Amino acid sequence: MKLGRTASKEPLALYYNPMLDVGVVQRCQASTQGTNCQSLCALPGEVLSGEALQSPTPQWINTADPLNSMTAIAGQRMAAFENADPPESDSVGTVNYCSERSQAAAEVRLSQASSALTGVDPVQLRHAIAAYIADAAATISTHSGSQDAVLRLLMSADQLSLTSAVALGDDGWLVFFTPKKTGWHQAALMLQKNNQGQLRIRGVRLLKLTTTIR
Repeated sequence: MKLGRTASKEPLALYYNPMLDVGVVQRCQASTQGTNCQSLCALPGEVLSGEALQSPTPQWINTADPLNSMTAIAGQRMAAFENADPPESDSVGTVNYCSERSQAAAEVRLSQASSALTGVDPVQLRHAIAAYIADAAATISTHSGSQDAVLRLLMSADQLSLTSAVALGDDGWLVFFTPKKTGWHQAALMLQKNNQGQLRIRGVRLLKLTTTIR
């Protein structure tokens, strides 16, 4: 989350999902009676950065290093919003984020993500996690590397909550889950399906996506 124009009569709030590269901008009206926030619109992240929308799929998915690309692109989106509408600004201007086209593009992106989530078999996912633990547990080290951190999280979590999934192709997904006992952590698993239809983990990352209110 990031705030803009907080000193003005029309402050803004941005809620951004880096996995889906979709944001929601809320426009408020400040008065002596309080602040009323009724105007709300969704938009693809490209609108925040002033980029042309090339595909309904998030840009980072098609890069060679998806997880690092997702983090970098998210930073670019948030920085662009802050530069356009600084949190300390007292100006009141036209909101250029909202349009029917942007709303429709965001809805398509969200719809694709919903379909990807239903394509992940939870039983196969559990089997893939068990196989990953069995293969990697013997090599776990004492340093706090990203892969070791995910492994410790998987080994200690009693229950996992699958929060979202993004399709990487016809036979693969990037899924995000949160252990229910340590909800402030989130892990990302890159899954791939083999010729027999079984899932395997081909990449892991521990994410610490923090909420920034400025």
